[in-house]
Amino acid sequence: SVIPLSFNDWSGEEFTTFTLLNYYKWDRKGHYYNFLYLIESENSEVDYRFRSLGGLLWGFEKRKSEIDRMTFMWLGYDNRSHQTTFNFFPIVRFADAEKEKSRMYGPFLYYLYDSEEEKTEVMLAGVGYYHNKTKTDNQYSTYILLGVLYQEKTEIERGYIKRGSLWGWLWEYQTEDNGYEKFSILKLFSYSKEVDGTKRIMGISI
Repeated sequence: SVIPLSFNDWSGEEFTTFTLLNYYKWDRKGHYYNFLYLIESENSEVDYRFRSLGGLLWGFEKRKSEIDRMTFMWLGYDNRSHQTTFNFFPIVRFADAEKEKSRMYGPFLYYLYDSEEEKTEVMLAGVGYYHNKTKTDNQYSTYILLGVLYQEKTEIERGYIKRGSLWGWLWEYQTEDNGYEKFSILKLFSYSKEVDGTKRIMGISI
């Protein structure tokens, strides 16, 4: 050793050196190299890793017959932690896990998130199309052009489905689980059917 410039240790099974900020260790199972964590390389009997700054700048990980990770900054392919991610945001991003998946085409062109609990679809940043559904109670809402062209939504407490355009001002149609129906145009003309079967036009029974 020449402290602090160099330190070396070796035997028949292992060699270790620290020279000019370079650390290297070798044995019969593999090697490990590190230069200030800017460059880091590790090889074992089962996998190989090559990365920078703990994988934040770039990362490459490979098992004997499969690549687990190949990234540069936030871009690339990652198949770890029970999730497979193919990320080239903002152009495209895929993520698949055991019980959920997401898709993104962009920038902000189309987004999909689908899991056991809910499903969400968005087009043109939600301005063109937005749909969200809660699968546990089958509640959903859908908007086209923010509801100007069309909107449809449910309400679990009242058990209704409401459809319309221009947030209901152009036309609106509502049905409820108890049999109630209502239809209106421009909030001026209205038709409704009550729970008991009574029909009304403009509030007048017919």
